Order: sequence, then structure tokens, then C-alpha cells
Amino acid sequence: MTPDERDAWLSALDAGRRAPNISATYFLGAATNDHWFDPPAVSATRAAITGPTNHVFAPNANQAGPIPGGSANPTERVGYWAMEEPYFAFHLKGEGQPFPNITAEKTMIRSDGSARVRFHVQSPAPLQSVQVFYSLPDAPWPKRTWTPLPAKASGGNRYEATIPAEAARQNAPWFALVSDNRSLSVSSNLKPCQP
Repeated sequence: MTPDERDAWLSALDAGRRAPNISATYFLGAATNDHWFDPPAVSATRAAITGPTNHVFAPNANQAGPIPGGSANPTERVGYWAMEEPYFAFHLKGEGQPFPNITAEKTMIRSDGSARVRFHVQSPAPLQSVQVFYSLPDAPWPKRTWTPLPAKASGGNRYEATIPAEAARQNAPWFALVSDNRSLSVSSNLKPCQP
């Protein structure tokens, strides 16, 4: 874009400039390898929203959400996520239950250089899948590979996983991804390995 076109686009269409005016409950569904909205941009937009927010990152996907409650095929109902219906039913009509919510805790670097990541999950429904994904900072955001790790329950609705030392040394970003038995998925905020 020319500088004038860029300024016009930012002024009229940029979500980040509109986000501080959003005070309603908001949910963002995003793909980690999206060519237009990378994880830091999604995280910044979410942080700027003044109302309650929740979100999900679909790992290793672009313009799709191949996760429970997502959209596996971007040509089918473009922009649609299956989780939208229960989300709006709960927040607009008071039907059903809220989505799970994840709160990440401080990362601990172990003596072997690996990173122990911990998070707490509030969920009204039983969880079907609890994972952590991390990505080495060795490529631009849309080309990164997100590596899954199983997360283990550690009591009190807390879970943890260990990110390998090589990734921790590179301060690899990570997030938790949980899916419940209603096929609803949410993620934690994107976090660095280093505390």
C-alpha cells in the first residue's frame, strides 16, 4: 500500500483502533498461521478490548480452525466457527453455560533448562483435551510450526507441561488449548517461555 492508502485503511478498518471501544463480551477465534492476523496482533486486539474476552488459537492453521468447535474448511461458511452458536446463545439469551477460561501462571525454568508451564482452567463441563503448543522463533509467524505437548493435571484444576530446554532457551512462545465435551475450545494468552 502507498502511505496514503495505509493511513486510510488503518483509520477506517483497523480492528486494533476499534478494540478499545468494545465493552461487550467478546470471543476471538484465530488461526496461528493466519497470513493477516498473527498471534501477537490477535493478543494485542484482545488486550485492548475493555469488556470480558475469551479466545482460541487453532494451531498450524491458516484461515480455518480445525479444532473442536472450529471450522475445518475455510470455503464452507467463510469466517464461521461452530462455537459461535453456543457462545451467542449463552451471552445473548442466557441459554447453556459459559465457555472454559484459562489463566496461565508464571513459567518456571528448571535446572536442565526446560520450562515448566502451568495454567488453571475453569470449566463448567468436563474437559476432553488439554494441550500446550509452542513454536520456535525461527520463521515468520505464518510459517511457524506449533508443536503439541500433552498437559498433565496437577490438582485444583491446574495443568502443567514441560517445554524442552532448546525451545525455552529461545524464549519460544506457548499457549494452552483446552476442549470440553461440548466441542468448545479456548486458549490461554500467548506467553513467552522465559519468566
